[in-house]
Amino acid sequence: MGKHCILVVDDEQVILDLAADTLKKNEYKVITAKSGEEGLDRLVQHPVNLIVSDQRMDGISGIEFLKIAKKKYPNIITIMLTGFAEKETAMKAVNEAGIYKFIVKPWNVMDFRNTVERALELQHLIMEKDMLIKKLALQKKIFQQIRKEYPDIIRPKNKTVADGQA
Repeated sequence: MGKHCILVVDDEQVILDLAADTLKKNEYKVITAKSGEEGLDRLVQHPVNLIVSDQRMDGISGIEFLKIAKKKYPNIITIMLTGFAEKETAMKAVNEAGIYKFIVKPWNVMDFRNTVERALELQHLIMEKDMLIKKLALQKKIFQQIRKEYPDIIRPKNKTVADGQA
């Protein structure tokens, strides 16, 4: 797997800089945006693995931005940042926008890095599961085609060579 790309969306430049500096130390490609609208533009321009977004921003809220992003790109993992530990906001973020994790600012740098790393591992597992499901569907289709062309290729379970019926 190549270098992971992370989109950080926040209306505060100091938060964007801190998040980008923290994540670049883990050798992630980091893209930033100062609004949800700008974040949506970045998603069109770059293949993104993970979004870290603030909740309270001018324009569309973090929850609205992440709902739109998840609808367009369902395999992206999302993390929400907020300076306010509001239980209702956190529940809405998880329930409506499928947020992986909710982080309160200011955050512990090591916890932030670990959360991002775990989120990217989850995304890798989701992508691997999707690939295996597609592979299984293709194999099933091939098996059905072979069985159609060669109906006697598989013996029924109740007939055996010992019975002399094979």
